[in-house]
Amino acid sequence: MRAARLWPLALAAVLALTVIANVWLLWAANDDQHLAFEPDYYRKAVAWDSTVAQGERSRALGWTATVGLGADGHLVVQLDDPAGRPVDGAAVTAEVIPVAHANRTLAVMLGPAGPGRAEARITLVYPGLHELRVTATRGADRFTSTVRGWPGQPFTP
Repeated sequence: MRAARLWPLALAAVLALTVIANVWLLWAANDDQHLAFEPDYYRKAVAWDSTVAQGERSRALGWTATVGLGADGHLVVQLDDPAGRPVDGAAVTAEVIPVAHANRTLAVMLGPAGPGRAEARITLVYPGLHELRVTATRGADRFTSTVRGWPGQPFTP
């Protein structure tokens, strides 16, 4: 007789544990700050053809971007033409993406700092591998480059 009265209580306990476990899983899945994902990936996928075309225009332009990001947050971009001469007068922007925290993208407008050179000072919140997406515009010319590296070390395409 006693066991007959306990089974509804056991059933309610199992259901309550299931609800509590699901609420905890939902919270844990949405709270993870270490998810590496592409911001607005759908827009990037839809624009893939124009991204490829822009890469081809950048290669045809022949410019090269040498990027340095110091451990102190000093960001420097050196633009050179195919002959190795500095590219002057270009407006340079960069997206700084800490790879382990890709949802923490920082957009930076770099200021001129010499022939073909642009720089800015940023606050590095996260250590580790960073991706920098550099865009340089001068008149009708638009150059893009993506590099990866660790702050304080050389960045490579």
